[in-house]
Formats: sequence, C-alpha cells, structure tokens
Amino acid sequence: MIRCGHCGCSYTPERKLKKSGRQYIYYRCTGFKGKCASKWLREEEVTRQIADYIEKIRIPDNVADRICLTLKSSHVGKKEYYEEVITELRSQFERLEKRIENAYEDKLDGKITEDFYKKKEQEYRREQSNITLKMNNLQKADVQYYITANYLLQVARKAPEIFKSSKPEVKRQLFKLVLSNPTINDGTLCATYRKPFNLIAEGLSRSKWGE
Repeated sequence: MIRCGHCGCSYTPERKLKKSGRQYIYYRCTGFKGKCASKWLREEEVTRQIADYIEKIRIPDNVADRICLTLKSSHVGKKEYYEEVITELRSQFERLEKRIENAYEDKLDGKITEDFYKKKEQEYRREQSNITLKMNNLQKADVQYYITANYLLQVARKAPEIFKSSKPEVKRQLFKLVLSNPTINDGTLCATYRKPFNLIAEGLSRSKWGE
C-alpha cells in the first residue's frame, strides 16, 4: 500500500473517463483524515518512478557470475560442516538406541524394574526425537538457503525486464518484494529497499561494486 506523505492516508487508483472516451487511471490520496492538497498522479508516472527504483537493483552479469562462484565455494565448506554435524547427531542417536537395548536386557534379567525401564525408554526416545528434529531442520535450512539465494540473485539480475514486461498484478508483487514503506510526497515516490535488496542497491551505487 502506498501512503500519502502529507497525511498518511492511502494512495488509491481511480479511473477517469475523458470527453474523448479515453480512460486514464490516476492515483490520489483518499483524504480519509480530512482534505489533503496532495497531487494526483497518472498511473504511468507512478509506474515510471517504481521502475526507477527497480532499475537500481539490477546486478551486472559479471557481478552476478562472481556471486554464483562465491556461493558454490561456500557450499563446499558448508556441506562438509553439515556432514560432520549430521554424523555426530547420528552417533548420538545410535548411542541412545544402544542404551534402550541394554535397559531392555537389564529388565529381562531382573536388574531393573518394568517402571524404571519405561521411564528410561521414554527419556531416551524424547532425546532421539530432538536429534531427529535437529537433523531435519539442518537439511531444510541448507536447501532453503540456496533456493532463496538463487531466487534473489535472479530477481536482482532480471527485475527491470520482469517489471517492464509484466502484467499489473506481477508488477505489484515485485514492488512488494523489493520495496517497503512507500509514500508519495508532492508527486514523488519515496520508498526503502527490503533486505537484501538494500545491500544490492548500496553496492551498485559504488564505483567498484565488489569492494
């Protein structure tokens, strides 16, 4: 939702029909809090200003390629780390399973009571459940990280083209993905970039992007 920079009310589209029969869409302040002197803006002008913001997160192909290489390099080290963690968690799981088996044998031999065995079995099973949850979360986080990183990289690489060639609904979704807190103040759109697009825009504003 775009808000008015003067009164904080929402800016909404309104269809206007000219005497010539042509239809135009204007954005105006709803004036919910009272009469507002904010300017009316043609939809084309609002779209142009949004496109200017989107253009500022376009990552050059050579930079995008470097980022891809960095992701691949980091994945190798991360994969080794995850394998070590998973191996240790599996070892803990197996040790608990062995304890359950030993406790069962002690119960059969009459060394411990049925109640004590059930108590220890429940304790060990809870610990095993926690270990299984940790392993699942590690695997999901690893997959989700690279899916998200690749998705955001492609968005930053192709965002301007996507925005210009897409239907209004896709434009709105891309706008929400990239920008937050949009306001219109005296005909000028002001917004902040969402993370991580704020870092991309900051990097692109430098003379040497990779520094």
